[in-house]
Amino acid sequence: MNSAILKFWENEASDKPESTGHQLFFRNIEIAEVCNAIFKHCKVLDAGCGNGYVLKEVHRVCPNVELYGIDFSPKMIKNAKKLMNNCASLE
Repeated sequence: MNSAILKFWENEASDKPESTGHQLFFRNIEIAEVCNAIFKHCKVLDAGCGNGYVLKEVHRVCPNVELYGIDFSPKMIKNAKKLMNNCASLE
């Protein structure tokens, strides 16, 4: 794993544990596209889930969907677990 990339995302997680900042516009487009593409009872994997914002919003719109998130930043996963409150499997 590239240590510079990990360091960047660990710092991002420390600075903004629950916000997506300037990316919010693009996150909302992503959430709408995911929700339009999934069926009532399916599984969604968010590879690079970061702080879990997209997963949280997909769960809000589509509560019957199984959600999974992965990220290589331990701090991001920690923040995602707080945000999701056990609504997704996160690694």
